[in-house]
Amino acid sequence: MRAIDWDYIFYDSKTRQEIGRRQLTSEIKIGPGQNKKLEVALRLPPTATISVSEFNSKQEQAGLGEQVTLTRVIFADGTVWQAK
Repeated sequence: MRAIDWDYIFYDSKTRQEIGRRQLTSEIKIGPGQNKKLEVALRLPPTATISVSEFNSKQEQAGLGEQVTLTRVIFADGTVWQAK
């Protein structure tokens, strides 16, 4: 495997509404049957807005859910898997 495109999605835990998305690409070598951990340092906060009443509180962080979705995989032989 040569590369994986993936989305890191942030959503409101109560409403399940998406509030932020980061589209990422990881260039990584993974052989058949192997596992690797994908890590990335985000330089931007997960959302563009925050609650003023809960700014910098544990409640604000607890209300934020996360999800990862694979969007494309480029294999070493040049073939591509693309999410529909």
